[in-house]
Amino acid sequence: MERSLDEIIRCIGHGSTIIEFGSGASRKIRLLLETGMISEYVPIDIAKSFLEESSDQLSSDYKENRLLSWINNRKF
Repeated sequence: MERSLDEIIRCIGHGSTIIEFGSGASRKIRLLLETGMISEYVPIDIAKSFLEESSDQLSSDYKENRLLSWINNRKF
């Protein structure tokens, strides 16, 4: 991810919304949030407590970004 960061930034554009399936601890998204290019981030995961914890931390660390968490535990 770090090696491709410049290319990703060129592709997404300023003010983008990122939707990440299987976001886990949301470690990789921090690289993009630090650039200021993302205005909205939507992490999606099945691990409710883990997602809530990481979302709370991201909301605290990146107050200028809109964060919408989605927990998906539906069985298909």
